[in-house]
Amino acid sequence: MPKMSLSEAVSIKAKEMDRYHQQILLCLGLLFFFEKNKSLGMFVGAEIDLKYALNSVQKCVRPDVIIQAWKKDGKLFGIPIEIKLSVDYDIEIKKELNEMKRYDNQLSGWKEFEGLTPDDHVIVYAPNGLDSGKVKRVLEQELKSGNIKFNREFCIWEWQTVTSQKYGKGDVLLIKQIFGDLHGMCDSLNKQLTDGIPIDYESEEFAKKREGAVFTRKKPPKEYMMVWLWTNVLQQSVDSSSNITLDELTKKVNQFYKSELMNNNDGQSFFIKKDWIREAMDWFCKIKLCKESSETCYNIVMNKKIRNISKFICTQVAKKEKLRKINTDTNQMALETFTQGS
Repeated sequence: MPKMSLSEAVSIKAKEMDRYHQQILLCLGLLFFFEKNKSLGMFVGAEIDLKYALNSVQKCVRPDVIIQAWKKDGKLFGIPIEIKLSVDYDIEIKKELNEMKRYDNQLSGWKEFEGLTPDDHVIVYAPNGLDSGKVKRVLEQELKSGNIKFNREFCIWEWQTVTSQKYGKGDVLLIKQIFGDLHGMCDSLNKQLTDGIPIDYESEEFAKKREGAVFTRKKPPKEYMMVWLWTNVLQQSVDSSSNITLDELTKKVNQFYKSELMNNNDGQSFFIKKDWIREAMDWFCKIKLCKESSETCYNIVMNKKIRNISKFICTQVAKKEKLRKINTDTNQMALETFTQGS
C-alpha cells in the first residue's frame, strides 16, 4: 500500500469533516421536508430503540433516523434509516449490508400517532452520493448470488450537496432513491424520492433549523469536534491561559447544544458524550493548543496567529499521526530484526 503524503492525509480529514456536516444537513433536510409535507408522513427522530425477537431473545436496533409515512389505505408504515458517512471497500459494504438484516424482522416501539402505529416497514440504507454507486453494485451482486436476501423492501437513498440550476437554486442537498421502490405503499413519496428531493439549505427558513444542530448521535471525526469546540466554546468561554475541567467543558457544551433532531419519542434529547470531548482535548494537548493540568483539567493556550483553525487542526493532527505511524513501523521492524537474530 503506497504511503500517503501529508497533503493527502489533510485532504481526507477535510472530506470526513465535510461528510459529517452533510449528514447533519441530511437529517435536518428530512425533518424540513416532512414538516412541509405532513400528508406524506412525519419525522420521528432518533435515539429510539426498535425491538424485535430473535430465537425468543429480545433484541434492539437504533436507526439514525426514523420516518413514519402514510400508506394509501390510511395506515402508517415505518422507515428506519441507517446513514453511512463513508465506505471504501466491497468487503466493508458486504458487512454493512449483512448488518442491515437486523431490520428485516417484525419491529415494535414505533411512535403512536392518532391512535395508529406502523404495521410494517421498509429498510433504508443511506450512503453519501460519492459511495452510492458501489453500494448499489455490491448489493445487486449479493442479491443475485443469493448471499443476502431481504423479505422487506430494501432501499438505497443517496445524499449529497450539488450545484444545479435544474432546481432553480444554487447549492442544494439532494436526497434520491436509487434502489428499491415505495410504489404501492406511498406513490407520491416514491415519485419525489425517485426524482430527487432538493433541500435548499441556504434559505433563511432552513437556517433556523440549523441553529444548534451541529451533531448527530454518530461520533464526529475528532477534527470536527476540535474545530467546533475551539470556535464555539473554548474561545467564547475561557480567557487566555485559563483552566477548565472536563466536567465544566461537558456542561458548557451541552448547554450550548440545542436541537430537535435527536429527540426520542418522549421528547428527550441525547447529550454530547464526554468521551468525544475528552478525545478532542487530548488531541489539543498533542498539538500544543492546550496543556493537561491534571487528568481531567486543561490549561487553554489561545493562539492568536491561527487564521484557519480547521486547516491548522487537520494539518497538525495529520503530522502527529504520520509521526506516530513512522515510530510504530520503526519499532516493529526493530522487533522483527531482534527476533530473527535470536
